[in-house]
Amino acid sequence: MGWLVCPIHLDYRPGLSYVQDWLLKELFPARRENKESDQLVEMEVKAHTIKFGVLTVSSRIKVSELSTGKVLKDDTLATVILWEVRSSHRQYSICYKDMDETVGPYEAKPSLKLLKSLGPCLNTRSQNWRRNCLNNFKRVNDDVRAHILREADDFRGM
Repeated sequence: MGWLVCPIHLDYRPGLSYVQDWLLKELFPARRENKESDQLVEMEVKAHTIKFGVLTVSSRIKVSELSTGKVLKDDTLATVILWEVRSSHRQYSICYKDMDETVGPYEAKPSLKLLKSLGPCLNTRSQNWRRNCLNNFKRVNDDVRAHILREADDFRGM
């Protein structure tokens, strides 16, 4: 899937919080009813990290029958949203590409809190993505630890 471009009607360049709120409202409706399939879809969404270009989100998706209320699916997934703000003649657009963990997005640097909030998964791409995220997290922590030890050694040598 490619990038989607959505014009926004602002006279100024939007900040991080505006972009985060806009993306969450646009991509994750809280409640959706489908009378034809007799299903109700409810979502709880938490934004975990936002930086320029990347927003990581966990979403709990609950699908139930409208008529009986019986829960058909209750799952928590991670979604990575790549985004940017473009301008043309003082008109701004938010461009985004959203990928949930089942497609195995290349971006693999979410917070540890997001990874802990996810439910069990059977999808192999999700499992591989989660493993890559944990390996990246461990690698960063090892680099930080090594840097701190080097600085401590330099300090002791003074």
